Amino acid sequence: MINWTRNHASPAHDSDSPVGPDDVVALAMLLQANLFALPMPDPGHSIEGLFEPVKTKVLDAAQIDILIDQIKAFGQSDVRNAFGFLLDMLTAGIQPSVQNAAKLLPVAWERASEDVKRSAGLRYHTVRLDPTSDTSHDQAMDARLLDFLVHVNGVNYIPDATRAQLYRHAARLLAQAKDQSYGWAAEETAAQTLAQFGPYVPNIAFDEVYQEIVTVHCGNYWGHSGAGALLDGYFSTLNTDQVRRVIAIMMTNERARSELFQTKPKVRAVALLDSLKSKLTIAAHLAEADAAIAAIKAL
Repeated sequence: MINWTRNHASPAHDSDSPVGPDDVVALAMLLQANLFALPMPDPGHSIEGLFEPVKTKVLDAAQIDILIDQIKAFGQSDVRNAFGFLLDMLTAGIQPSVQNAAKLLPVAWERASEDVKRSAGLRYHTVRLDPTSDTSHDQAMDARLLDFLVHVNGVNYIPDATRAQLYRHAARLLAQAKDQSYGWAAEETAAQTLAQFGPYVPNIAFDEVYQEIVTVHCGNYWGHSGAGALLDGYFSTLNTDQVRRVIAIMMTNERARSELFQTKPKVRAVALLDSLKSKLTIAAHLAEADAAIAAIKAL
C-alpha cells in the first residue's frame, strides 16, 4: 500500500523509492492504535429487521413493551428511521401492522425531532391536496393520519392551508350546533372536536373560528352550554396581537355580537373582555379593551 501510494497515487512520475522497515513499523503502529486495540463495536442492525414482527404478527403487550424500550434506546438517526417505518405501516392500512404501529408510533413521536414531526403533518397535507397519492389498502390514509396527529397533539405540524380547512370545518359544525333549538348538547360535542385540535388556528382562518368560539362562550338569552369551558384553552394561549384581534371581533363581528343585547350573554362577554384585558400592558391596547367593554355594555 505504501509503495503504491508513494509511487503511483501522486502527480509525481513513477519512481523506484523502496519501502523500508520504518515505513512498515509506522503503519503497523497506526493500525494497532486506531483499529486492533479498540473494542469490537456493537453488532449492526437494521430498523426494518428489528421491527419485522410489526408487519406480520399481532403483538401482545409484552412484545409491544420490548419494542417501546427499543425505541427509547435509539439514537436520533435510528429514531428517524423507526418513525418513518412505523408511519408507513400506519398509513398503509394493512392489519396487523396498523394496530401495532398505532401503539408504537406515539413513543417514536415523543423522541422525534421537529423536522421528523413536520414530516407527518406534511404527509397529511399531501394526501389531502392530492387524493390520488393515497396508496393505502382502504383509501383512508388521511383519516388515520389525522387521528394520530390529534392523539399526539400534533395538529400544529400540518401546513397552514390544510390546517385552516380543518379548523373552518370544525367551526362550521360549532355554528350549526349553536343555531339549533335546544342544541347545547350538540354545541358541547362540536366543541370537543375543536378542543381536540388544540389552539393552533392559522391566521388565515382566525376570525372565522374565533367568532364561533366567542358566540358559544357568551351563550344566549337562556344561558350557555359547557362548550365555552371546553374551549377555554383557545383564550389562554393568545399572544398580544391575537388578544386585540379577539377584542376587535367582539366589537365589530356581526356573528359574535348577535346575542349580546341580551343580559346573560352580555355579562359573559364583559367578563371575557375583562379577562382578555388582563393580558395587555400597553396603555393604547388597554384603551381598546375599555372601549369594547363600554360598547358591549351599551348594547
